[in-house]
Amino acid sequence: MTAWKKLIFCVCVFSVDLYAFFSKVQKLGGYNVVTANRMWKPIYDDLGGHQGSTSAATCTRRHYER
Repeated sequence: MTAWKKLIFCVCVFSVDLYAFFSKVQKLGGYNVVTANRMWKPIYDDLGGHQGSTSAATCTRRHYER
């Protein structure tokens, strides 16, 4: 990580490294591609979220938008 600080924030219930979150979305094609293909839930699961969460996709997308 060059100039990036390691930022941690909470997505729904657990903490996530902001750089890892951003990088994951970019590798999948960016915000528009992830949203169009409804890939927010798999991203949430990959980052360590509880797989039974029903609001995970919306919660994850809203945190990314911030």
